[in-house]
Amino acid sequence: KKRGVQTGLIRTLESALVWVFEQFPGTEAALNDLLTQESGPESLLIGKGSEAEMARALG
Repeated sequence: KKRGVQTGLIRTLESALVWVFEQFPGTEAALNDLLTQESGPESLLIGKGSEAEMARALG
């Protein structure tokens, strides 16, 4: 079996984030704020909130 990240996946994710940041002003700062909170990025991954709550948090 192949291991690791599929070729092109990281670049695709980067491109998608750039598009979101350009289309929705303030999302980059909001995401940065969420990732630097004391609870850290793990709180985004644990699934404590609904998708709607995360969308509201991003602005």
